[in-house]
Amino acid sequence: MLFDEIRAAAASGDALEVPATWAQGRTVYGGLSAGLLSDAAAQGIDDGRRLRSLKVSFLRPLEAEKTFEIDREELSSGRTVAVCSTQIRQDDVIRVTAQANFVTDRESKVAIETFQAPALKPFDAPETFAMRARGFPLLPSSSIFTWRQRGCRLRDTIYRSWAAGCVFTTHRKR
Repeated sequence: MLFDEIRAAAASGDALEVPATWAQGRTVYGGLSAGLLSDAAAQGIDDGRRLRSLKVSFLRPLEAEKTFEIDREELSSGRTVAVCSTQIRQDDVIRVTAQANFVTDRESKVAIETFQAPALKPFDAPETFAMRARGFPLLPSSSIFTWRQRGCRLRDTIYRSWAAGCVFTTHRKR
């Protein structure tokens, strides 16, 4: 069964069964479950609205080759936002649930300037030290750690962050 065939079967509103080829282990792929819930949420929504957010919760495994149903409820519909809740029920137990927000585009008088990256001071000179270990053939026998500190000034406060890098070398005993 192809993805479009599964979507068409789900859109009909009848009980649905997904073949095992769309499962991993005992559960249907999460992306397929989320897609079916997204499609169900979009049914009945005005064409001028677009999906703004989709929150999917996987509560229990949705088993392949077992019949399930998709339920849809429109929670709210205003001038700019419509909110729908959808869920997949299998054996009278909710397996996957989703909440979708659909919005219309609005004109705004608010203008937001393009973000410009702040000018940060360059990295301080690195402090380097070496650790040497003896008697480790075919393993790293020396390591060089480099610590760099950089300060970032935000509203008269300096925030410090550390970065570390490692270099490993292997020497064979002769």
